[in-house]
Amino acid sequence: MLFCSFGMVLYDMITRKTPYSDCVFPQKIHGLILAGIKPSKQLVDEAETEAKSVQDKSTFFLLKTLMEVCTDNDPNLRPSSEKGLLCLHAVDEVNVFHHKKITNLTFYFFSRNGAKE
Repeated sequence: MLFCSFGMVLYDMITRKTPYSDCVFPQKIHGLILAGIKPSKQLVDEAETEAKSVQDKSTFFLLKTLMEVCTDNDPNLRPSSEKGLLCLHAVDEVNVFHHKKITNLTFYFFSRNGAKE
């Protein structure tokens, strides 16, 4: 359940809206969650169109993917804490990659992790 909650935090960060904020009757949110109904995907799509630079798009894609995995309706498919942290580390690596304008991400990733390409 921890990472499902983290997925909702990511939703809030990505959309800048509280999950289920479009729900007319807030007391029904619990029922929506139990039924496996996720917050509005439209808000996520709108936020995605706001990402302008390659770095923003790369970061957005990784955060969106992590959010989707964390909020999977099947708890067994949600990441463990360790995998979730690895995903967040990947977001950091993408930001470093764009900051340094490195052209070969694969080489950069492997060289940072002590392996050869």
